[in-house]
Amino acid sequence: MNVGGHRNVVAAVVASLVLLVAVVVVAMNAERRAAAIACMAVVPLLAAFLTGTAITAVVAVATVVAAVATAGAAYGQGFADALPVLVVVIAAASVAIVVSRWREMTRGPRGAAPRRSRPSRASAADAAGATDTDPVTTLPSRAGMLHTLEHHAPRGPRVIALIDIDGLAGVNAAHGRDVGDVVLFAVGGRTRYALDEADIVGRWDEDQLLLLMPGDMAAATPTLTFIADKINANPIRTEGGAIPAAVSIGAATWSEGSDFDDAFARARDALREARDRGDACLVTAE
Repeated sequence: MNVGGHRNVVAAVVASLVLLVAVVVVAMNAERRAAAIACMAVVPLLAAFLTGTAITAVVAVATVVAAVATAGAAYGQGFADALPVLVVVIAAASVAIVVSRWREMTRGPRGAAPRRSRPSRASAADAAGATDTDPVTTLPSRAGMLHTLEHHAPRGPRVIALIDIDGLAGVNAAHGRDVGDVVLFAVGGRTRYALDEADIVGRWDEDQLLLLMPGDMAAATPTLTFIADKINANPIRTEGGAIPAAVSIGAATWSEGSDFDDAFARARDALREARDRGDACLVTAE
């Protein structure tokens, strides 16, 4: 459970509601009632930048209800005079919900990837040779994955999946390697976020991740489908704007006692088929 994140949400909700109550009190006692009621429009907009869509919707509804109730109490029989300002509050509440949803979509499952400075090609190569961690994605490097394969033979069935980041070369060409590295970092983070502790994922090639999952293909397919759907459905927010993300996945079963190279070749063939389909999908060797 993310206690810190939960506390932040609670604090944001409390702050929004306290602000709403304060504006209501001011509106009930202000000479310029319309202007005071219009200030309520700020409350859902604030919530849109502090919380998720669900909480923003709750705050937006509470704001509209409070605005209507305040207008009724302040204007009495002249309630019709308050309709223009109520329209403003309702519009602001609607915009807040749309903005909050847009922020969630562009942020993706784990939020926007942090701004990262890309090492030079020489230093990145040196780092990859000296460590088992990839400097761009912070996942295990190819050397780290080979080390894992060498020292941790599978017990029972295992699934090998190759995840190809479609169009990464085009992103590098259009926006620069810094933006491409942000895309790599985000895809790696979203993939790691969807996995169990026993699963292992690392950067295998320039635009590919290698995933090792204990269990058979039936158990692995829902997770692989979830990874593809979530990455493909959520653009990645970068300095170059929101970059559409898409991955193709090829997977094969690696049975205990069988050769890794054979399983890897079947996963690679499945990935080739997935790329040939051109619709950012999952293809299994089975």
